[in-house]
Amino acid sequence: MKSSLIKIFFTGILIFVIITFISYVQTKESSTDFKLGWPWVFYEQFQISGNIGVNHGTDAKDFIYDYAISIVLSIFLFSVIDISKRKS
Repeated sequence: MKSSLIKIFFTGILIFVIITFISYVQTKESSTDFKLGWPWVFYEQFQISGNIGVNHGTDAKDFIYDYAISIVLSIFLFSVIDISKRKS
């Protein structure tokens, strides 16, 4: 049971990192403008024209929502694998 929880936890992290990287690649507009997170954006960085500094914003609630989706996906994945092993 404990090893299953550890596998679910690390699989959730892996899914979260992959989704975050894909959201970064899809929303990158320039060297300073991008968004992280799907379906909720939990980090955004942008630069206003004429401004030297880079602006950014985070939302911890959306980060938790995105990670919760990753955990649910990993639980679903392990459930499907477990069911297919039982049928074999």
